[in-house]
Amino acid sequence: MSSNLNLTNKWSVFLEKRFSFHPLHPAIHHLLCNPGKMIRAKLHLSFFSEELLSQLTHDAWKVVWALELHHTYTLIHDDLPAMDNDDFRRGQPSLHRAYNEATAILVGDVLSIESFKLLSETSNPIQSQLLTKIFSWCTGHKGLILGQHLDLLINQKPSLATFSDFLRMFELKTARLFQFALISGSILSGHSPAQVAFYFRLGSWLGITFQLLDDFDGLKTEEKSSNIFHLFPKESFEFKEKNQFYFQNHFCEKLQQDNPVLFQLIQEHFL
Repeated sequence: MSSNLNLTNKWSVFLEKRFSFHPLHPAIHHLLCNPGKMIRAKLHLSFFSEELLSQLTHDAWKVVWALELHHTYTLIHDDLPAMDNDDFRRGQPSLHRAYNEATAILVGDVLSIESFKLLSETSNPIQSQLLTKIFSWCTGHKGLILGQHLDLLINQKPSLATFSDFLRMFELKTARLFQFALISGSILSGHSPAQVAFYFRLGSWLGITFQLLDDFDGLKTEEKSSNIFHLFPKESFEFKEKNQFYFQNHFCEKLQQDNPVLFQLIQEHFL
């Protein structure tokens, strides 16, 4: 994948084609038009050559859009007053503040359902069924939704949470979409089950690492009673250090050989 691949432009084109005639179009575009780093998309695209990705009908793009839509849905619902009650997202008012709670709920519903529809549109029916099944597991009641539930419980009574509770929540709420980004790329690339399993394990490491770094950065800007580094400073800093060595020992060499683009992305964003 070329580092010059203009994801933002392709994303904008996709959004216009997909939603421009929908009555909720302005609200849908509120957060989607400011997509952030699109790190999950980049992780998935790392499995494919620039030549393949020049074909905008390639299945990789359907997976990318599904990932980004579903991730954005989780942010919209996460910001709601009944959840984290955040007024801002990506430097602008959160969707329920810019519009209202009902609109935010509906837009989140649209994006969630549309992500599954995109996966159903991939060209190979067998792969489509497999990807949808895995995506359901990653995002459903045993994955991301359960992680969100644990997050709410921890935020209600952070003093009762253990260090392991936090890591479990990170794995479910954050890592599952990272895992899907990688294993879907591996599956579409025709990899063996052993290779897919390798990327499943790597996705777990990425998600936990991503959340650890996010909490670590949060210490510099604000005090959070539910920040893992605030509640468990010794364990968190020790785990953060060991986590880097874990990557070097379990993933580094194989990644450099098999997917140097992915290795470079990880160096830039996770190490």
